[in-house]
Amino acid sequence: MLKLGSDGPLAETLNNLALVYFHRGEFDLALDEVVEALRTSQGAGYPRVVANALMNQGMIQQALGAHNDSLASASHALEMSRQLLDQRLVAESTETLGSAYRKLGETSKAEVLLQQALLEAEESGQKYIAAIYRISLGKLYCQQGSYLQALEHLRLADAQLTGLESRRRMAEIRLYPAN
Repeated sequence: MLKLGSDGPLAETLNNLALVYFHRGEFDLALDEVVEALRTSQGAGYPRVVANALMNQGMIQQALGAHNDSLASASHALEMSRQLLDQRLVAESTETLGSAYRKLGETSKAEVLLQQALLEAEESGQKYIAAIYRISLGKLYCQQGSYLQALEHLRLADAQLTGLESRRRMAEIRLYPAN
């Protein structure tokens, strides 16, 4: 729980600002903010904010092509998330770790982690997040040349996102097989 007057709310704000920059494609700025969020949350003693910042740092590092750094950040985030018993953060950290392995070409490790992330998201009732993880699995199976499995995951994600009316992500699914 964050306390007024502490640096915890500042760390969360910096973490959220990092995500704004990330979604705008300004990855260097995103990395600067998430590093500051991590430093601030560690200093304030907020492990949940630290775990979230580490997970976001891993995601941003992937976008910058720093996949080995992403592995380290996501692994640390996953370890902390498990200690905190935070199923949402466990799922997100597991997916970030799996995606980093996928981008490094280690598809067997990636498959196990992405399947695990999907299971965590489904078990906790996170329909949107589960659909996003299905997209990750679709990309993985496409990379492996398992096109029927890829299409199945992308179809399931499309159906879930259609039901949730998430147009931007639906476009991603429909355009990915064309890449």
